[in-house]
Amino acid sequence: MAEQSLKKQLKVLTIPVFIEMALVMLLRAVDTVMLSRYSDNSVAAVGLDNQWSIAVGLSYVIGIPLGYGLVGMWIGFALDENIRGIILMRRWRSGKWRNKGFVK
Repeated sequence: MAEQSLKKQLKVLTIPVFIEMALVMLLRAVDTVMLSRYSDNSVAAVGLDNQWSIAVGLSYVIGIPLGYGLVGMWIGFALDENIRGIILMRRWRSGKWRNKGFVK
């Protein structure tokens, strides 16, 4: 009986977190697509590809098979932010963006 009560409490706690993560990812996707209109498409590709492959993939692997639950999902989400930041920092330093979009 106590185990079912605990599962019910966990569902009550996790459902809002999943909804929040889905909403944040949706808004980031919209933001990335909007930014790609004013820059080059590689920024959008890095954003969307990482967001759905690394964030979702690592969140699943760390959260469910490795057993870290929500903490593992947030670790995967944070790793996505860091990996994407490193990729975009390298792009910024390369200067290739200077010839794209409205920046001339």
